[in-house]
Amino acid sequence: MARINVNHDGAIRKLAGTSFSSMRVAAGSALQSDEIGRVYYVKVAGQAIWDNIMTSIEFKTDHITEPLSSLQLHINIESVTSTSGMYVCRSFREDDNNNVVTEDYRSWLKAEQGGDVDLSNIVKYSDHITTSGMQTIELNNNAMTDIVNRDYFQIALVTHAEVDGVENPGGSDNGDNFWVIWQTNDEDPEITRPYLTYATSTSAKLKITSTKLNLSNSKIKIS
Repeated sequence: MARINVNHDGAIRKLAGTSFSSMRVAAGSALQSDEIGRVYYVKVAGQAIWDNIMTSIEFKTDHITEPLSSLQLHINIESVTSTSGMYVCRSFREDDNNNVVTEDYRSWLKAEQGGDVDLSNIVKYSDHITTSGMQTIELNNNAMTDIVNRDYFQIALVTHAEVDGVENPGGSDNGDNFWVIWQTNDEDPEITRPYLTYATSTSAKLKITSTKLNLSNSKIKIS
């Protein structure tokens, strides 16, 4: 298995109100400079106010030019505080090979770089993730296709509540419906930052040279 380390990553916070539907498509409001990676969903109990965090991760993948047979995201999930969980989603950030900005909160709602924000653009790269600890997450065919076609493969880690449109994933409006991921920087060797592993598809190629039969003056020539 070949390995790819993170190129750029960062957590973005979003404070939003008015309605659940408008919150889902709202831009980020601040970068979490003290938190390398976190995913978080909270609805303030009894109010139409949300305080959410997502994480954006980019990998430099211009060297991948052949179809893949498998693709995994390895990430440490420090704690799960509810069963709400999260997904790995497709992402198109404002810029490739650059630092995260607040607008990148909506990167998972775009079908191309600089594209319109729309819920119909959501593409999940993983199954629903609800388990803590060091995880090896199998990414699907959508991810394996996109990584070949993009020089900078970008993913978004977003809560189940926002991706699937579930306003109260814990079953009640109690303000406690959140899920946390924590990834440290390289200064803390105890916890590994996210990375990818992959394998390319291999197939035997059979080359057949055709045989030509030429009839001329009763002579047979085979080449």
